[in-house]
Amino acid sequence: VRDAIDAYGSTSLKLLNNHISGCGCSGIRIQGGNQKTLSVGNILVDNNEIFSYARITRTYNPGIYWGGVGNTVTNNFIHDAPHNGILGSGNNCLFQGNYLKNLCYEVTDSGAFYTGRSWIDRGNMLKNNKFENILNTEPTVLGWKQVQGVYLDDQMSGWTVEDNTFINCQTGIVLGGGRRNKILNNHFANCTLSIHFDDRGLTWQKESCSSGGLFEQQLNSVNYKQPPWSIAYPELVNIMEEHPCVPVYNNIQDNTYCLHSQSDKFIDVTPQQIQSWLSTESGNNASCP
Repeated sequence: VRDAIDAYGSTSLKLLNNHISGCGCSGIRIQGGNQKTLSVGNILVDNNEIFSYARITRTYNPGIYWGGVGNTVTNNFIHDAPHNGILGSGNNCLFQGNYLKNLCYEVTDSGAFYTGRSWIDRGNMLKNNKFENILNTEPTVLGWKQVQGVYLDDQMSGWTVEDNTFINCQTGIVLGGGRRNKILNNHFANCTLSIHFDDRGLTWQKESCSSGGLFEQQLNSVNYKQPPWSIAYPELVNIMEEHPCVPVYNNIQDNTYCLHSQSDKFIDVTPQQIQSWLSTESGNNASCP
């Protein structure tokens, strides 16, 4: 079997209580809703167990691939696979109560939950999920061992990551230069780095966020200054005049962490650097049993 369930282009669909393993590629693929009109797909993926997938094509074949608008992925157990657990992009989707374990062990520069490179894929929430043993365990041919529980890559913006637990991860969350992300009330235990935060839009990825670049092209493709976009996301209307390449208005607040060695860190930038980016970091404290 290549992909166990392919529900691309569906609406008002429920995928419930399935047990999926041994796939050559992905477990479940969903896409529903229209990004330009923000009409919802209303797809529910709930209480499935998906494991030992991507057995033939090892990368970019997640347990759940998602896309679209207004879809929900809840209470799924995704485990024991070489690359992503959940991968995709879209708007106003909810990911809640999922358990992702023993993933990304054969790759680098990857995430158990991965999304990236967009200012229009926004309004999504990751809440009360658990990420455990997100570690590279195989030899790295290129680069270095770098995998994370949640990867908001390449200036991904407008996400809420709240009330999640990260246990034994190389990195818990990567906030890769994006804007208006909320990282709230998460707990990190035995992670080498809890949160990575950077300003790549001011350095090597400046072309994407500058006038005429990839992100402005994306915005124009959905007529972002007109309804329904101007109503759903009013913060976008003046984005190209509002420090477009600076990782502004991110909020990293009320997270807890338990570091297990002197080399472990909660976050890899200073409060002064975060403030210079017009973002905030507050109420984050060590908390060990």
